[in-house]
Amino acid sequence: MGKKSVKLTTAVTAAVLLSSSVMAQDVATAADAGQIDGQEDKQVKGTAEKKKAAPASLDEAKENLNMAKEQEEKTASEEKQASEAYEAAKKEESEAAQAAAEAVAKAEEAKKEAEQAFQEAVAEAEKAEAKAQDTFDQKQVEQMQAAVNTQEKSQAYTDSQELSKEAQEYLEEVQEKVTVTEEEVQQKQEALEASQADLTEKEGAVQEAQENLEQINGQISSSEAAIETAKANIVKAQEAKAQAEQDIVEAQAALEQATAVYEQAEAEAAEGSPEYKAALEKVEQAKAALSEAQAVQAEKQAALDTANAVLAQAQSAAESAQTDVDQAQKEIEIAQAEGAVAAAQESLAAAVQTEQQAQSVLNSAQSELNAAQTVKDQKDAVLNQKTQEKANAEAALEKAKQEKTAAEQAEAASKETLQEAQKAKTAAENSVASAQTAKNSADTQAEAARKQVEEKQAAVDAAQKAYDEAKKASDNAEAQIAKGSFGFFEEMGAEEALDILNNAPLKEYTEQGNEKDATSLENMKAALEWIKECNELRENHQCADLKVSDSLMAIAQSNTNASGNYIGHTGQFQVGGENLAWGSGSYDPFYGWYTEEKEDYETTGNPDNSGHYFNIIQEGFVYTGFAVNQYSVRYGAAYGQVFNWENYSEQYNDNAMTLEDYTTRFMKYYDGLMNAPQIAEEAAKKLEEAKNALASAQTTYEAAQKKAAEAATVLRQKQQANTQAARKVTSAQNEVKAAEQTTAQKVAAVTSASAKVTSVSQAVQSAKAEVNAAQRTLSDKQQAYQTAKASQEQAAQKKEEQETNLKQKRQAYRALAGKEIGETNAETAAAHLQTAQRNYQTVSAVLRTANEKLSTAKTEAESKETDLKSAQSVTAAKEADLTQAEKARDEIEAVVAADLAEKRQAVEDCKVDLQTAQQDKTDAETDIQTNTEAQKDAESQLTSLRENKPEAEAAVAVAEEARKESEGKVEEAQKIYQDAVDAITPLREAKAAYNTVLSEEAKAKENYEKAVEDEAKAVQAVADAKAALEQAEAKKAEADKLSLTEAMKTPIKGANFSYLNAYVDEIKLAEKQVEEIEAVYEEKKAVLAEAKKTYDQAKLAYAEAVVDLADAQESYDQFMKTSTEQNGENVQQTEKVQKEEKTDTEERITVKTGDSAEPALYATAGMGALAAALAAWKKKHS
Repeated sequence: MGKKSVKLTTAVTAAVLLSSSVMAQDVATAADAGQIDGQEDKQVKGTAEKKKAAPASLDEAKENLNMAKEQEEKTASEEKQASEAYEAAKKEESEAAQAAAEAVAKAEEAKKEAEQAFQEAVAEAEKAEAKAQDTFDQKQVEQMQAAVNTQEKSQAYTDSQELSKEAQEYLEEVQEKVTVTEEEVQQKQEALEASQADLTEKEGAVQEAQENLEQINGQISSSEAAIETAKANIVKAQEAKAQAEQDIVEAQAALEQATAVYEQAEAEAAEGSPEYKAALEKVEQAKAALSEAQAVQAEKQAALDTANAVLAQAQSAAESAQTDVDQAQKEIEIAQAEGAVAAAQESLAAAVQTEQQAQSVLNSAQSELNAAQTVKDQKDAVLNQKTQEKANAEAALEKAKQEKTAAEQAEAASKETLQEAQKAKTAAENSVASAQTAKNSADTQAEAARKQVEEKQAAVDAAQKAYDEAKKASDNAEAQIAKGSFGFFEEMGAEEALDILNNAPLKEYTEQGNEKDATSLENMKAALEWIKECNELRENHQCADLKVSDSLMAIAQSNTNASGNYIGHTGQFQVGGENLAWGSGSYDPFYGWYTEEKEDYETTGNPDNSGHYFNIIQEGFVYTGFAVNQYSVRYGAAYGQVFNWENYSEQYNDNAMTLEDYTTRFMKYYDGLMNAPQIAEEAAKKLEEAKNALASAQTTYEAAQKKAAEAATVLRQKQQANTQAARKVTSAQNEVKAAEQTTAQKVAAVTSASAKVTSVSQAVQSAKAEVNAAQRTLSDKQQAYQTAKASQEQAAQKKEEQETNLKQKRQAYRALAGKEIGETNAETAAAHLQTAQRNYQTVSAVLRTANEKLSTAKTEAESKETDLKSAQSVTAAKEADLTQAEKARDEIEAVVAADLAEKRQAVEDCKVDLQTAQQDKTDAETDIQTNTEAQKDAESQLTSLRENKPEAEAAVAVAEEARKESEGKVEEAQKIYQDAVDAITPLREAKAAYNTVLSEEAKAKENYEKAVEDEAKAVQAVADAKAALEQAEAKKAEADKLSLTEAMKTPIKGANFSYLNAYVDEIKLAEKQVEEIEAVYEEKKAVLAEAKKTYDQAKLAYAEAVVDLADAQESYDQFMKTSTEQNGENVQQTEKVQKEEKTDTEERITVKTGDSAEPALYATAGMGALAAALAAWKKKHS
């Protein structure tokens, strides 16, 4: 490139650098270009002033060029940094502007939301008031319905009770007739089920026995056939063996003859020819060598066969492992395909959800749009309505004023009438009070007299009952006393004691009614005194008192009666111990039992003679019984006491009690019998006294009743008069109240009408504002609907794409797996993939092992094959040696003995025939042995089967007989069960009917109780609805006063609408944010302006450095040319260095700014900027 060309390029580059800064702005104009022209010209002038003097030498030119390059690099870096800072500032300014716009929009939206919230609050209050009124009306209707329902349910409950009573009576009647119980039916059913189970078991046994017999028969047939087959085979084999033996004899003879002939011929030939003899020896030697080589070859062949077998096995294992690996790889691909399906399913589910959400948003937008349109229509209708209402309200106000005057006059007249009625009512109330006092006094006296009658009647009843019982006791006393302890035990319900006396083994010694018998009451009374003495003696030894039971008393009485005649222990009953004594009527048995034996024991220390004493003081004894009688055969009286432990013969200890309690119990019975006549006489006297007292009380009660009735009549008359007066007062009060209400209503009507005029006038203005607001909301909702519709369509398209994707993934799975995929998910697919990968790793390891073994087997087989080939080579050599020896032998034989070969061949043929006959014999012998053994086995099995068959046949017969017997039992059990069912069915039906009506009665009761509860709830609901209506009306009045303008000034108070303050706070917050963001935006604009200024300066500085670099390059080129011409240096070398320097300079003066301008933009940089740059360059170099 020439010198002028470099300068022109540099100038153009500088112009482009300047113009690129202008092109980077969207608002570049011709004025901007002119400004830049001036800046560039000014900068160029400054550069010329600062420019150093022209270089005086090549070195100085080189130094200037290097300095210009450094300056170009520095200014390029600074320009780039300035460009980046400018772009960052521009981005921040744009973001700040966007944020400001969004804040303004948010503030507008907050205001719209607040206005809508205030409108909705008023509308909701109106709606709530109307709803509360409807609810109140509905609850009143429901209360009346609940009252009717309660009455109906009450009647239904009464009816169900009657039905229950009838069903119960019928059930009781059926129960008396039916004699079968459910337990019996259950037992018969269980018996039937048991017999059926037994039949099933027996039928299974028959089938099992039959199958066993059939199996034995089949085996017998098979064994017989096997025997016949073996026999036939043996005959054939024996024939073959005989033929083979004959063939062996013949072949052996032929071989011997042929061998003799051959040996003779061979010997003659050998004797006649030494050469032939030597040839024969070589043949034998060759044969021996061949045999040895063949043995080695056979060994190598066997080794090769073994190696090939191992190789084949290894090949098969490798192929199998490879198949497993291929299958495992396919399973991985299937699992991956399953994962793709699961992922596609999830994507589709997400797309479906997104589409549904978008559809929901669209539906919501549509609903909001419809609602907004409805609101707009409603607001239009409200405006028309409010305009008409204003005219109506003004007319209504005038009419209300006239009606108010008339109502006030009517109210005054009604109050005068009320005063007169109240005076009359006061007088009537005083009369009622006096009459009520008189009646209360009479009622009190009558009630007291009635209670006296009831008390006296109760006393008569009790006295009558006492007399009846005493009379009966007196009449039966003598007979009851004669029963003795039998009567006492009967009265006490002591069944065990009675059983002991009535069923004792020696009961004949007990004489009921004999006063000397131990069972007489007097002797029983005396026995209790003896027990008392026993307990006192036990106290001396710190032993607990013995308790007494009816059973032990009865045992003592029975034993003592018997011992009075037997004089010894009877042993009738198992008890812990027994003391017996005999003596006169004044004898103390404890003197012998206790005093004497205690003294004996303390004297001798021997317990053998002190058993009675130890029974008395034994701590283990807890219970006792005692008896005494007066007819001992020897001594006049007998005494007996039995003892028992806590847990021994426990039935005798039942209902035991302390001696004191038992004595009290007995003496009550004893005294009642002994004093029965006197008790009856006293009871008769008390009965007469009670009857007299009752007659007196009845007379007093009748007089009091008459007096109370008269007082009631007077009270009733006074109450009727008072009721009339009260009605008049009530009527007058109602008239006053109605008049006051009318007046109040008229006053309220005037106030309301006046307020209505004012309100409607305001409402007209408000309605106009609301129409405008509704129109704005409608426009917003229309825009939101269009946006939502576009989103829904996009989501629907995405869903279709995902459905297609899922279909493709399913097809891919089907192509791999050969079947449709079932239910799956990402977790399942991941688990399948993990399993497939683990399986792949496993079978891959198996494949590697199999391949290693295959390689080893191949190597081994190749080695064995090499060995075999080597052996085959040796064998072939030996065969060739034998062939050569035989050939030499044959040649000599042809000369010496021509028929020797034939003789030798005859020997060989005979050998083959002999071997064949011998093998035939061996085969025949093997067949004979095999079939003989088979025949023996079959015959042994047949014998065993025939022995077992009779037993199997008998088992079938036994099982069949058992089945028939069981079948008969089932039929019998079925009939018994059915009879029981038929017998109890009427009772079951009656019970079912009774349970049904009981259930219906319970349900009717439940329904009645619920109806009562529902009626109470309905009453409460009316009260609640009324309270809710009043609350809704108050809230509506509060809502009518709502205003967003006022709320911006003063927060709303009260719980109902204080939530609207949040909307006001949102408006205030949004307005504050607008102010803050606008301040940030102004700040970012200032930063951008400063960054632009810095960037423009950096670009001018870089343009200057580019021009300086071009000048330095020009000077350097000039000095290089001059130096080359003067010094005669290598022109080519110099031009190469100069060209390298110039190329570096040209690369440096290309565009390096931070602008992303492409070379194609140079042409569009602006003709004004380019012209200015060229003019500056010409001026600089003029």
